[in-house]
Parts: sequence; C-alpha cells; structure tokens
Amino acid sequence: RYLVPCMRRLFSCWYHRAQAMRRSRDPVIIPMTMITLVSEGDARYRISYEAAELSSVIKDELECQENVPEEVVCTSKIRSPVLKLIVSFVKHYVIEPMTPFETPFRTQQIDRMVQPWYVQFINVEREILLELVMAANFLDITPLLRLAVLAVSLDIKGRSDTELRSIFNISNDLDDPQEKRKIREESEWAFLVKQQSEQKASMQQSTSSEENSDQQFDV
Repeated sequence: RYLVPCMRRLFSCWYHRAQAMRRSRDPVIIPMTMITLVSEGDARYRISYEAAELSSVIKDELECQENVPEEVVCTSKIRSPVLKLIVSFVKHYVIEPMTPFETPFRTQQIDRMVQPWYVQFINVEREILLELVMAANFLDITPLLRLAVLAVSLDIKGRSDTELRSIFNISNDLDDPQEKRKIREESEWAFLVKQQSEQKASMQQSTSSEENSDQQFDV
C-alpha cells in the first residue's frame, strides 16, 4: 500500500529531472516563476526562482515538483525571523553577488572582505547568527554559510574556553561519547571550515618551503 505511492513519486522526480536536463540543452527562455517558502509557524515569503536556486536543497525539491504557476517549499525547521533574513540575502545576492573570500583570512575586518550591504546584513545578534549558520547549512546556501561562518569566527576569536562553552552550549564533560557525537553533528559546519582552513594553511606553508628550498638551491 505504501510502496506504490513512493514508486510513483520517485518516477515523477526522475521524469521531471530528465525533462529539466533536456530543456537545459535547448535555447528556450523559461518564464520566471515565483516560489513561496514556508517557515516554522507557517509564515510565507515569496522569492524568484533564480533566488531560490541559490539553495541546492530547494533547487532539487523544485525539480521534483509538478509544473504549477507558483510552487511552495516547506522549510518548517527554520524560524520565521531567520527565514526572513535568508530571503533578504538571496534576493540581494541575485542583484549584487557577494565578493568571494578565501581562508585563511588576510584581515580581521569584515568590511574589507565584502560589500557594505553584506556587512550590515550579518550584523545581527549572536543567537540569530548561529541560527543563520545552521539554516544556511541545512539549505546548502554556500555564500550565506561562508558569510555567517566568517562572522562567527571573528566573533569567537580570542575568547576563552569557558566563553566558547557558554556560546555554543557545550558541557565541560567531553569524555561522554554521546556528548561528543552530539556536538559533532550540531557543529559539522564548524569542523568543515576548520579542516578547510588547516588544509589551505598547510598548502601555503608547503609552497613557501618549496620556494625557499629553490632559492637556496639557486644560490
């Protein structure tokens, strides 16, 4: 009884993906479609298809839906104030893409890394900022995730272990395997950013060592 509807949905998703891939190879102008995002508490926000595609999760969901005049995507795991900020970000990003930046950061001043609009956008309370990180990670919006993580990293730089435990609600008892696993799952984005930063720093250090070795060899 449950297998048939699931198979139908899988087939529908596969069919619409195939149709989308075929249309992408044809020089056809697709009319603009408005997307409605629904937050926790049933707050609704309308954005363009182009803005919605900044989220890989929403993009995949739209490709599996039927072709209707206005499509609805449920993001009920995200609170309304946070989703409102996300909508503001993707709408602006379509008009003015954020200046890309790489780790390790060459400056600690965010206004020297991104445009003024993004500096003002990310100037929010810490609780909202951490929710933005988790929501951007959940929806797979790479530029928003990078901006939010940048703001968090600048905020926590130089803070003591006690302050960090308070900020991220981490207990002192990290010998508990369940506690470690919970922290790892909830802060997966932080471990990823740390890993990327360490890898890039290691590559730069290796390149610098090779250059110094070449110079000594030339001498």
